[in-house]
Amino acid sequence: MGAHVLRADARGTVVRVMYMAGHIPPERCWYLVSIDNAAVRMLSFDDVKLLESPWR
Repeated sequence: MGAHVLRADARGTVVRVMYMAGHIPPERCWYLVSIDNAAVRMLSFDDVKLLESPWR
């Protein structure tokens, strides 16, 4: 398991979480953590596709 910050600004922090699900590459999920109230919201790939890069 691992995580990377994809963006941190006044709107919040976008984090990618990678986890093993029995295959390579690992699965990925994305979260937006609000700066105002620390609320966490799950994002779809469409929400973060401009921040992501393809697997190599």
